[in-house]
Amino acid sequence: MLAGRLFSPLLSRALAVGLTSALTLACNGGGNEADTSGGTIYDRLGQEQGIREAVIDMVVDRIAADAKINAYFLNDGVDVSIVIKCLTLQLSALTGGPQEYPGDDCRDMLESHEGLGISDADFMDLAGHVVDELVERGVAQADIDVMVEAFLGMYDDIVEDRDDNATVYQRVGRKPGIQAAVTDFYTIITTNPAIMGFFVDTDQTRLEACLTRQLCSIDGPCDYGKEAIALDPSYGSTPCQDMLTSHEGLMISLQDFEALAADLIMALDNAGVAAADRDAIVSVLGPMCAQIIDDPALCP
Repeated sequence: MLAGRLFSPLLSRALAVGLTSALTLACNGGGNEADTSGGTIYDRLGQEQGIREAVIDMVVDRIAADAKINAYFLNDGVDVSIVIKCLTLQLSALTGGPQEYPGDDCRDMLESHEGLGISDADFMDLAGHVVDELVERGVAQADIDVMVEAFLGMYDDIVEDRDDNATVYQRVGRKPGIQAAVTDFYTIITTNPAIMGFFVDTDQTRLEACLTRQLCSIDGPCDYGKEAIALDPSYGSTPCQDMLTSHEGLMISLQDFEALAADLIMALDNAGVAAADRDAIVSVLGPMCAQIIDDPALCP
């Protein structure tokens, strides 16, 4: 998976975006006033071990927990150990360490980001986490500025969606937007007398998580059915199931299916999803009819 190579290159624009706020703090007398005398930035960051510790905290405590950008990482094809290795390698090389980037298992930025549809908004959100981690670890403002400058010019190799509107995923508000619509959808279907009985014993957390993944996978970074369950407890102990398996034995009629589709349309409308994007999402549901209802021959 390309996403497994994503995090390290993304750091470049993250720090570049952070430059404005960093310099603002410096001009206002804020920011970290740590001593920058002696050695390289690599040395002051604690060399490879110190950088690796910072990277682990950024990946685990910040990035993986942020629904706005974690869809790129919470697929089981993403090797977190490689993510950590590559970002550590890149930071080490760019701060004066003896390492060379890219190295084994790491790709250059253009190759590693191609086809991922990364938006400017994705970039900006990652930036906040990176800068916050550096500040929290006491990195001097002057060192942050130098690191930022080193990464300038990499933006074009990373971002493919400068206006945050190239995909349905981006236009509906990325994963948080999808999650909000799905939560409303769950409320609608569990209060609809025509179909509410199907959800009496449903695990709400898992259902919402899996439906969010499914909608995110239409043209976003989610890989449905390949959830990184070790990193996200929302799915329980198993990945999300295919439609045939998850609906087997429920005896869902065509009328039930149509009621479900109508409720999804209502939830998307409630969320303010544009008609074209709403129709694109619902159109994906149509071909699933044969895998969901008890008599596939009735599907249009």
